[in-house]
Amino acid sequence: MAKGSTQTDICIIGAGPHGLAAAVHLRQADPNLTITTIDRRPSWLTTWSEQFARAEIKTLRSPAIHHPAPDPYALPDFIRSQGLAQSGLPYNLCLRAVLPLPHRPLRP
Repeated sequence: MAKGSTQTDICIIGAGPHGLAAAVHLRQADPNLTITTIDRRPSWLTTWSEQFARAEIKTLRSPAIHHPAPDPYALPDFIRSQGLAQSGLPYNLCLRAVLPLPHRPLRP
């Protein structure tokens, strides 16, 4: 999309981890969508980076990438066990694709 254009299929407010993850999932669902992410800060993840700097965290310490359980089925299993409704999105983020990741020790 050209800079300054006001035409977009989806506009995401916030370029933090959640906004960017939403953009990635939407793009994977439909590569033809035009997606615009806007934020009051000058670049992506600015607030996140500042918070990490204040806490003196040089790297994200979780190898699970923001997931509370390493089991890829943990969220769908929890949703079913609690009788909760799906997200309401036109596709199911939790069950769309589960890719096995090779297990690599953090340290040799």
